Amino acid sequence: MRVKANDQVLCPYTPVWTLPASRFGNNRWIFYSVKLGRLVTSYSDLEHDNCVRVEADPSVVCYCEQPLRVRVQTPSGFVTTVFDMWLLYDSGREEFREVKYLDQLNEPKIQRQIAIEFAKTRSI
Repeated sequence: MRVKANDQVLCPYTPVWTLPASRFGNNRWIFYSVKLGRLVTSYSDLEHDNCVRVEADPSVVCYCEQPLRVRVQTPSGFVTTVFDMWLLYDSGREEFREVKYLDQLNEPKIQRQIAIEFAKTRSI
C-alpha cells in the first residue's frame, strides 16, 4: 500500500506522557512538526536530531515520538521500556525506532533494552 504525503494519515499511536519532573529527558526539546500539525517533544539531543531528520525526510508521511510503553517479563523480572519513535513511510512500511549513541551499544542495559524492543516488534 502506497501512502501519499498529502493524504490524511491517522496515526495509530499517541505519545506516552512522562512527568516533566522525572529524571527522564535531561535535554527536552519541544518544537512544532509541520508533518504532524502539532507540538513534538524530544527527550534528548540525539532524539531531537532524529526528529529533525525524520521531519525532513519526504518518504516519511507520519511519525510519533515515544509511541509505546511495553512491559516484558525477563528471567530477572519485569522490564519496562519506551520506543523512541514509530514511523510510517510512503511505501506503507512501518518502523519502530530506538536511537542510541554508538558507544552506548556495548552497555548491557542498552543491549537488553534493544533486544526487548526488537522482540516486541515481532509480536505487534
